[in-house]
Amino acid sequence: MGRIKPGDEVQVVHGSYEERRFVALAGRAGRLVGAVAFNEPRKLMGWRRPIEARSTWAGALAQAATY
Repeated sequence: MGRIKPGDEVQVVHGSYEERRFVALAGRAGRLVGAVAFNEPRKLMGWRRPIEARSTWAGALAQAATY
């Protein structure tokens, strides 16, 4: 969801690649621009509004830490 481009900062915020269950956020120029998930559809949908609201990257990472 969102528009992730080459060069964007990407960080796994839930789960891990090894578990084959994760959510990763993408940031660009200090803003949250996208999210991608594998086997975590409900958690992915929770990022729709922050992406649409153009949340800050730091704010998105802080929000992820509370989940």
